[in-house]
Amino acid sequence: MLSPIDVLKIGKKVGQTLSDFEKSETLQTIDNAVEKGNQWLDNVQEQYKREPITLEQYLENISPTIDEQIKNYCQKQPVQSLGGELIFKEDTDDKIHIQCDCYYKNATGKIIKISSEKRLDKAIFTTESLEKILKTSPIYPIEPPQE
Repeated sequence: MLSPIDVLKIGKKVGQTLSDFEKSETLQTIDNAVEKGNQWLDNVQEQYKREPITLEQYLENISPTIDEQIKNYCQKQPVQSLGGELIFKEDTDDKIHIQCDCYYKNATGKIIKISSEKRLDKAIFTTESLEKILKTSPIYPIEPPQE
């Protein structure tokens, strides 16, 4: 068992070692590397920073992707697209919930609903668009894509 004097000696040695390390070139090199890494991350974040977009811009950007998904589904399954809805609503404090409901009719006339969901950061949208989403939970029609 260690005596109190042994504990004090060890404590003094550890304290001295830590003090020496704080003053060492190694720690300064590590600090410099961390600082450079933080600057690099800040630069990358700034370079790829996006300006908020309107709801209309989002719809324009997502429309071709939705059309492509509908066409692919219709090619893989013997169904006809009937269109659908794109629904926006608040999800959490920092997220928007987007639900895409697409409707299809199969060869027997049965209606099939295929839904997908996505969550996006609220920061993606302009203040005006975000207010519209939060107040009205807008629903946009999806027309069947043209062949």
